[in-house]
Amino acid sequence: MKSLKELVEESFIKKLDYKRTCLFLRGVIKSYCDVNIYNKKNLPDKSAVLAFNHSTVLDGGMVSVIFSTFHKKTHFWVQYEGVYEVRPDFVKNIEQIPVKVENKMSNFKYFLNTTIKMSLDYMYNTNDYICIFPQGSMSNKNYENEVHSGIAYLIERYEKKYNEEKQVVPMGLYIKDEDKEIINKYGGLKRIKLWNFFVKNFHKKIGYHINIGEPLYLSDLEGDKNKKSEIILEKCKELRDEIKYKVS
Repeated sequence: MKSLKELVEESFIKKLDYKRTCLFLRGVIKSYCDVNIYNKKNLPDKSAVLAFNHSTVLDGGMVSVIFSTFHKKTHFWVQYEGVYEVRPDFVKNIEQIPVKVENKMSNFKYFLNTTIKMSLDYMYNTNDYICIFPQGSMSNKNYENEVHSGIAYLIERYEKKYNEEKQVVPMGLYIKDEDKEIINKYGGLKRIKLWNFFVKNFHKKIGYHINIGEPLYLSDLEGDKNKKSEIILEKCKELRDEIKYKVS
């Protein structure tokens, strides 16, 4: 006999498409999160690559749903191991792009044939955004994680294939430390318990602040792919700190 959780997933989650999933989650976010977006004027009309710092386990899904209010689809690179493989239906519903992070030759082939291919298709054939965390995995201690070159690699592949430049938009995501702890404690994909927290603390709203920087091109930056990715992440850090000091 199937559990209640399995029945709910089969009857509800698996049947949701992008629009319905975002509509449902926007209601949840509006009820339990205080979302503030700064400098929306910096968002390009055409497809672009958005770069964020990574603070909580729900960053990708949260930002995708929030940006859907601008009538723009946002496709995040999400880790295959531990995310995509755990909640494939949810990740597919909001049209995220899986990336395998373990350093294996087979994973590099997957990166080229799946992650990069899906990203290039969205960038060329739609006006959607591709979102990437330059440091890859989540960091709670001032960007101590190693910066990866994926964001610069993707843009260079696009420019080489289609002979046109593509903008990257650095963004600073700021969440207070106490709110980060709540999300990371209750919001893991293996057992999402945020509902339990909100039921007990219905008066509490999690503050989510997104500071959108000015678009730039890779040609504006010096160095190789790794160096350019580091510069982009530093810009994200500056934008995050700018908001941090304003709201603290």
